[in-house]
Amino acid sequence: MSILVIAEAAGAGFRPSTFELLSHARALGEPASVILVGDDAANKEQLDGLAAKVVTVAGANLSPYSADSWVDVLAQAIQAEGADVVLFSEGQRTRDLLPRIAARLGLSAVTAGMGLTKDGGSYVVHRPAQAARRTWIWSWRVAQH
Repeated sequence: MSILVIAEAAGAGFRPSTFELLSHARALGEPASVILVGDDAANKEQLDGLAAKVVTVAGANLSPYSADSWVDVLAQAIQAEGADVVLFSEGQRTRDLLPRIAARLGLSAVTAGMGLTKDGGSYVVHRPAQAARRTWIWSWRVAQH
């Protein structure tokens, strides 16, 4: 089983969530690969030693960011890597991309996840939900390919 992290650049580095997702994958004992798209690959050396594999995707229509172009290349890269779980950080780019990529690949997407655990041979995603001043944690089991 493997985890794929979609990294997101910020300035001369990456958003802190990229490092958090990689750290969480490593805590699960899983090899985590990273995908960098367009200009986000400029500082890929900052991920050396943190990811089992760094995949860069380049192309003429990827910079500046355009959801239409990114959906196409990310869907292809995710399919080619064949990871069991794909992790995106929370943000506007994810809100643009995640539902469209999931629909294109026929996969499920869970947003605002608070945790990812392993239970036997599958992953469980935890997400908070609130109603009537109570908070519940909903969990979804991610089936293995």
